[in-house]
Amino acid sequence: MGIFDDRDDKTEEATPKRRDESQRKGNVAWSQDLSMSTLLVAGVLAIETTGQLIIDGFQALMKRGFALERPDHADVSWAVGVFESHVYPILPTILPLLAMLLVIGVAAGFFQLGGYKPSFEKVFPKFSKLDPAQGMKRVVSMRGLMRAGMAFLKLVVLAVVLYLALKTRVTELLLLPEQSFAAAALRIAQLGIAILWWIAITMFVISWLDFFYQRFQHARDLRMSKQEIKDENKQAEGDPEVKGRIRRAQRDMARRRMMEEVPKAEVVLTNPTHYAVALSYERGRMSAPVVVAKGTERVALRIREVARLHGVPIVEDPPLTRAIYRNVRLGDEIPPKFYRAVASILSRVMKLGAEREVI
Repeated sequence: MGIFDDRDDKTEEATPKRRDESQRKGNVAWSQDLSMSTLLVAGVLAIETTGQLIIDGFQALMKRGFALERPDHADVSWAVGVFESHVYPILPTILPLLAMLLVIGVAAGFFQLGGYKPSFEKVFPKFSKLDPAQGMKRVVSMRGLMRAGMAFLKLVVLAVVLYLALKTRVTELLLLPEQSFAAAALRIAQLGIAILWWIAITMFVISWLDFFYQRFQHARDLRMSKQEIKDENKQAEGDPEVKGRIRRAQRDMARRRMMEEVPKAEVVLTNPTHYAVALSYERGRMSAPVVVAKGTERVALRIREVARLHGVPIVEDPPLTRAIYRNVRLGDEIPPKFYRAVASILSRVMKLGAEREVI
């Protein structure tokens, strides 16, 4: 397999579940160059805005340091006192710079991560990365070549930027020895800030290229095959075969419960062979007969068998049987349009039952 080979079966975009799992493991599109260049821009901006305060603070510190007289018996308490009186005063000049860098660094991280999604998996060491063979594969790969290319591009661009920044200032640099120390130091500081701005902005622009490449590469790494998507859907929705077995078991349980109600029925209506509907009715408790069992073909045959076994009357009335089967759900009362026909059948059944009892 060559370094430019790719897995042709990984052709589908990653699913939301795959992306979430990757984020939980700490695998995100991360450009270290973007974070560092952002901090560099922020640092140059902070130095330019607060640089004079910092210089004044350190100048005062140096003056106090040179004027400091060490006692004959210096101890720890004296050293602590000197630290508090000489170093603490410059902290207000440094803390704004540090705070600015911290806030911008955290903001850059949040931007790349898309929010706060902590993961501790990257904290634990992976000894597989110490394998020389695996390390060589990472180096001699498309990703390794891209990193080397980006590093070379940054080196070339920075060299060009430095050349352009210094080209117009060569004469000025050569004349610095003729100036006073204060003027030369100020000019060098101004030149240094200008060069830092050139470098920072250049690195910031290049880092965005790296950021978009990292996002592209991350999405490419997360790509899935069609089979992986099918397997994930099966895990999320359940195996169709298992779901089918569950549905069949549920139907069997419902059918058994339905058959247990047939012996309690007042009458079973039939088609005579294709349909069967069992009706139950208790005066004073029900406002109308209730369908306690119904079915076609084999289920209808089983309903008739249970009815005969328990002495439940079976009446053949094809039109009424089909109409009730199609229009009334199991466990519901029959609608008023069937009252007359069903009442007539129940009346005959009760009359026949009374006659058998008399006989």
